[in-house]
Amino acid sequence: MVIIGILLAWLLMATMTIIWRHGATLQALWLEPVVRRPILIFESDDWGPGEATHAQRLRQLAETLAKFSDAGGSHPIVTLGMVMAIPDRRRMQEQDGRQYAALTLADERFAEMRDVIREGVRQGVMAVQLHGMEHYWPPALMAAAKKDEAVASWLNNEFPRTEGLPAPLQSRWIDASVLPSQTHAQEQIEPAVKEEVGFFMRVFAGGPSVVVPPTFVWSRDVERAWAQNGVRAIVTPGRRFEGRDARGKLISSSMTIRNGMRTAEGLVYMVRDDYFEPAKGHRAERAWAALEVKTRCGRPTLLEMHRFNFVDDPALAERSYQELARVVEGALQRYPSLVFMSTEALVGAMAEKQASLIASGMLARVQAWCWRVRQEALVWRAARFTGLALLILLLQRCVAASARAPQVRV
Repeated sequence: MVIIGILLAWLLMATMTIIWRHGATLQALWLEPVVRRPILIFESDDWGPGEATHAQRLRQLAETLAKFSDAGGSHPIVTLGMVMAIPDRRRMQEQDGRQYAALTLADERFAEMRDVIREGVRQGVMAVQLHGMEHYWPPALMAAAKKDEAVASWLNNEFPRTEGLPAPLQSRWIDASVLPSQTHAQEQIEPAVKEEVGFFMRVFAGGPSVVVPPTFVWSRDVERAWAQNGVRAIVTPGRRFEGRDARGKLISSSMTIRNGMRTAEGLVYMVRDDYFEPAKGHRAERAWAALEVKTRCGRPTLLEMHRFNFVDDPALAERSYQELARVVEGALQRYPSLVFMSTEALVGAMAEKQASLIASGMLARVQAWCWRVRQEALVWRAARFTGLALLILLLQRCVAASARAPQVRV
């Protein structure tokens, strides 16, 4: 009895210690919405003005996804993080390269791309999201070009790809022409957000519901401007980066972001922290592993992939299409109840607490919470050290057994 009393006292003290140190994390894991079915969304960034072949690559992407459907008849959806403009080389050369000029997606040269995207949306295999008017801050780009020959040379391309810029310059919502970066004044942010949202609305006949900040750098001022202009959700990597340090490294805020968290203005945060880049050697197995972990945790799987997978070397592009098809086919085999949807639709389902997708029952929430705790390295390490991990594992087994037990009707 004495030993049992000591063990119980130890567990109680360990539990109180973990709650004291990690209580905010444990609470956030509990409050995060729990999806009751596996959800898979492909998110592809950096699409926008480019070579004519990019439209053909997008068409093949749509054709690849249209071959598959979930149990409800929905096709896999790729969300396209759209960039609205790139530098206009011709106009800038006419001005001796001294002033920035934009070549926008509305230009007639990109009519085929716009048509392909609209058709993909109509087919239910594509959804458009706002990435930015540009994938950089134009004044910062021009300032950098005056002292960096590589940047100046980049501007001389007919269709310059922002992937070729130094990483700090790819951050739109800071001035990284000099490091450490500087934040924009609010009077610069508000008209810039209004411009990009308005342009998106004109091109796609509707305002952007979801925004993906370039390089995931943005500020509270930018959030407020997005909210004022009708944006509903922000895709994040689970944190907000606020700038670049003297070496160009990203500076993170202290806040950890969870699915469904909201800003003061009501914008919904979504987390995208799994990556699928076939051109870099990522295989379908990587995506299936991410889907398994997210599904256990009651979370949707948002896979990040970029334009370069499909527009670079033709052989690499073909491999990317093949691997993408493998991901979808294998996911459907592993999870017959798999759901395909857009990020915008998922945000709506969470807001409405749709019973078919969002769990409200205690058993499902407890099971998901236990899995989520196991994914938190610091919390789980402390739980294993104190022995609390054994109780969490026991709780999981009990919940799983209860879920499998037949229900008695009276």
